[in-house]
Amino acid sequence: MLATIPAGLVFGQGSPATGPAIVTLADDLLPNTRAEQFAGADASCKIAAAIIALPSEGGTVDARSLSDVGGAGLCTIDPGTKSVTILAGPYTYHITQIVLRTNFHFIGSGSGTGLGGTTRLPTLIQAMGNNSIPPIVLTTAAEGQEHVILKGFRLVGAIGNTSQNGIVVNATGLNGGLWYSEFDDIEVANFGGIGLDIESPVGGGITQFSMFDRVRVFRVAGGGYGLVVKGWNSSLTFRNCEFDGTPQVSGGDGTTSNILIDAFGGGIFPPYNIEFDLLTTQWSPQAMRINAADTLSISQGHFEGDYNAITLGSAASFSALGITVHDSWFGNGTGVNGGAGSIVNNLASTPNVSMQFTNSHVYAAPDVFFKGNTGSIYQCGNTVGPEGSYIYVPCSNKNVGTIALSTSSIAPHSCDAAQTATVSGVTTSSALAWNFASTPIGVTGYGDNTSPFLVVTVFPTANTVNAVVCNTSARAIKPGAISIRVSAWSTAP
Repeated sequence: MLATIPAGLVFGQGSPATGPAIVTLADDLLPNTRAEQFAGADASCKIAAAIIALPSEGGTVDARSLSDVGGAGLCTIDPGTKSVTILAGPYTYHITQIVLRTNFHFIGSGSGTGLGGTTRLPTLIQAMGNNSIPPIVLTTAAEGQEHVILKGFRLVGAIGNTSQNGIVVNATGLNGGLWYSEFDDIEVANFGGIGLDIESPVGGGITQFSMFDRVRVFRVAGGGYGLVVKGWNSSLTFRNCEFDGTPQVSGGDGTTSNILIDAFGGGIFPPYNIEFDLLTTQWSPQAMRINAADTLSISQGHFEGDYNAITLGSAASFSALGITVHDSWFGNGTGVNGGAGSIVNNLASTPNVSMQFTNSHVYAAPDVFFKGNTGSIYQCGNTVGPEGSYIYVPCSNKNVGTIALSTSSIAPHSCDAAQTATVSGVTTSSALAWNFASTPIGVTGYGDNTSPFLVVTVFPTANTVNAVVCNTSARAIKPGAISIRVSAWSTAP
């Protein structure tokens, strides 16, 4: 390759001196290899041979003009210890398996075909393995992998598969997992198993600090989850992604969720710091099932044709904590299923579940807005109904006001009688918060530093908020005068 560079030119300067110089870069000196130069008709074997031919450091395999007519995915594509970039063209590549390792990049020509008008060909990876062989898989090496980039292709399940998974990122090796990686412009379809599976089993490593952008998974009828995030995974962002069921009817088919967030029994942590921005999930009995998570957010979500939009559960010793849904849209029958539908269904019996559901629009009245154990769900500023006739749902927070605590002497190891405030709508599943109405410093029993402290407990009963003061010390205490402010919130809009 010849490149003419004017003499005296320094990149970034705009006034090169006259007198051109000729710089020759020989192709055979560059760490690049064209896959079509290798023998055989199978593209996977040509690409594998090209990787072997690269220097030990790695380089780029150019497969943009490689035809795979007659290919059968006979060779595994594995970069080994090399830093490898594969460039793929707008063709079909028959692949049995691609192994993800550090600094492996697969860059296709795009996943689109056009929306009417001229049809364009995408880069298409046709899986050739059986049910037990996913076409794209993270290495099981006992070390973490990082800086993997997958971009611009369609991934299609093997013909006739019934349970094959698509992309599997499982941190199964000790200290394994995937860090600092990007998945962009990828469509996954026709897999009977899980479309995108991200798991960190007990004894494995962690997948974190990674971005999934414009990833679209389309489940087959009766198939597995579109997305699974299970176990110790952290700091994952899903931006403008889509996970859909089968759109024959509202609610899709079967009982499988489009998205599952879960934990392993005996694990260290559940998934945490998980962000969904501009999420679309459609045509499913459950759009999203969250059994275990810590700080998971859904912003600008689009839920359509889902019998139940979000289901909260529990897993082993973990719960769904810090779940935030805001500025999202629920339409086209979402939450409607002959009386059994809902926007949020909390199946967990444990109180250690918390969700904030705010500033969102439910286009049509659901069967039930919030269902199940609703005491730990806070809603505020939502609307229900079509534009022009929607109903604004105010915040569910109900201010009780102040309760003056008793100043009667409390015997050792005893509690005072409950002091109550009547609040219509409060149930035993309502959530409460309280604080002193003034500083407790210097008040006997609460902050005078000369007597044992009293313990204040606040709890709800039907239409009532109760405050009990207990003395856990070995001597009687006559409390000083102080009041508390209590707020209660229910979840039904």
